[in-house]
Amino acid sequence: MNFLLIALNSREYLYFAIHAAISIKFHHPDSSIQLLVDEKVSKMMPERFMILFDEITLMNEDHYQRKNFEPGLAKLFMYEYCKGDTTYIDADSLLLAPVQDMGRTLQPQTVRIYPPDSTNWNCIWMKFEQYKETYKIPEDSFHVETQSSFFQFQKNAESAKFFKQAQSNFLTDHNNLWGGSFPDELAFNAAFAQLGIAPKEYQPLYFEGNLYRESDILAAGYIGISLFANRKPQQKRIYELYDRLIIKYSREVLGFGTGYKTDQLMKGKHIEKNRNFIRKQTWRTI
Repeated sequence: MNFLLIALNSREYLYFAIHAAISIKFHHPDSSIQLLVDEKVSKMMPERFMILFDEITLMNEDHYQRKNFEPGLAKLFMYEYCKGDTTYIDADSLLLAPVQDMGRTLQPQTVRIYPPDSTNWNCIWMKFEQYKETYKIPEDSFHVETQSSFFQFQKNAESAKFFKQAQSNFLTDHNNLWGGSFPDELAFNAAFAQLGIAPKEYQPLYFEGNLYRESDILAAGYIGISLFANRKPQQKRIYELYDRLIIKYSREVLGFGTGYKTDQLMKGKHIEKNRNFIRKQTWRTI
């Protein structure tokens, strides 16, 4: 199975990607992992972690930088770099179990699929009527609300067309809640509707903090966790689970730890770096 990770602009995202790669190798020892980076991150990679990645690819600057740094744009261009059928997961995710090949041309993590006669949705990136008008959504289209921390796609003409459409949906001056930059999920949501594609409802990654035991998360049908940038007290339990697992995984895969915990890495989250509130960090090492 081919996996794709992206790490741009910060040491924190590089180490998130290193942790994600360790979890992939723990559950898929024979997998291939490609890491997309910018020039800044490419100079930060410690040699001892190079063994985790089969290929480290430098992204075209136009694929993540416009007027401002646009990390969501990088996801819209990730198809341009993949070597074959691919499973993408966000760098700040950790697998708890093996990933299943869904055998579908396009399969993101889906929050909900709305029927054509819907008059509203729960997507926070744009109001429903504005989305329909901005993207000229056909009246008979389903409306897909994605969570793009997980995305499986096949290397074929249909996927190429989908990602080209998603790229064309990028809006330069769209101000929103995601750190002031454009959310890739909005472009993906619109592309599914514009092309009349309705993926299967599928939620492999767990975000919220109400479940915090590995066994409970797996029993609920999830195969991984992704770190959500909120300040709810229960979210700390997910951070603690993440830290315990990465110690276990890294010792098995590498024979040594990485030196970082979530309370160090979360300060690099895009949304945290682009809003007034930044949590105080306690720097510790594994």
